[in-house]
Amino acid sequence: MSYGLGAAEEPWSADGSVSTWGNSWSQGLWVQISSWLKPQEIEEVRRAIGNTVIDRNEDLIQEVAALSDILDDFREQNNLVINEKRKSAKARKALLGSGAERQLLEQQIRLLLTDLSAKNQRGSPTGGGGGGGGGGVDRDSKVYQYVM
Repeated sequence: MSYGLGAAEEPWSADGSVSTWGNSWSQGLWVQISSWLKPQEIEEVRRAIGNTVIDRNEDLIQEVAALSDILDDFREQNNLVINEKRKSAKARKALLGSGAERQLLEQQIRLLLTDLSAKNQRGSPTGGGGGGGGGGVDRDSKVYQYVM
């Protein structure tokens, strides 16, 4: 069934699927449908569809536009947060160093943890400050327990 429109203007393809209308959805379905009709057919089709359906469609178009605005705002806020996180991550990476400096720092941390682990397993009686035990639990053991 054709309404006197060229094939390029019809909203459906030969296989019956609806084609993309670009941004015409923002005008509402009735505006799109009425643009395909001959002037003498508009009132008859409007009665057949019903004013309630046409009004409801216009309300839904407004709702879609509002939701689209909310989505755009949400995306903008997310982009701001993402950019801040990236800047923060770059700053942390610069603070911790990179390459050889970072590897050296990681190696020193591993050695410290290995040393603390060995002291914790032995139950070292020294308090780390010289001058006796700290009530049976030394400082190194407490640090090891806190870190692990």
